[in-house]
Amino acid sequence: MIAQQFALHHSMRLERLVLGCTTDKVFSSGVIKPGSFGKMIVAGLLGPRRGMPLIATRLLDPKTVKEQPEIVQRWVEIEEEERNPTVAKLGQVVAGVRHNVARKVAAITAPTLVITGDVDRVIDSRSSFRLARKIPNAKLVVVSGAGHNFTTDKPEESLKHVVSFLKGKL
Repeated sequence: MIAQQFALHHSMRLERLVLGCTTDKVFSSGVIKPGSFGKMIVAGLLGPRRGMPLIATRLLDPKTVKEQPEIVQRWVEIEEEERNPTVAKLGQVVAGVRHNVARKVAAITAPTLVITGDVDRVIDSRSSFRLARKIPNAKLVVVSGAGHNFTTDKPEESLKHVVSFLKGKL
């Protein structure tokens, strides 16, 4: 959401843009997967130890959670260290609710990589397809076997695509 706003308001400062697992309008039909929004709010209220495991299978491919439980544990530790107040998390939700640049994204002029996981359980990956069609000079990459946090599910593949795009080879 922030990157889209930046691209729209500061295009002269942008050479290339990478948008991951995103949408141009959060609350349009079918964008947020059923159950995700509520689980995220509940997880934020429960605190890291109980909340993070609740949403981990929404953010990651469930296979990653099962095979690499240390990732979720590390996320809990980070969350406990950072101690983000609930009001900050709710602010993020409000920002998402208000995000709507659906009629503006065609004005993004920078070459853009729209990248998403094919098993994203938070934002429907079809949103990325629509977004890539709306933005001139956009390229779409779908990371197979990756969820909303595709860089954690498939770090090497994600890095390869992003670096290739930033170097102008994609």
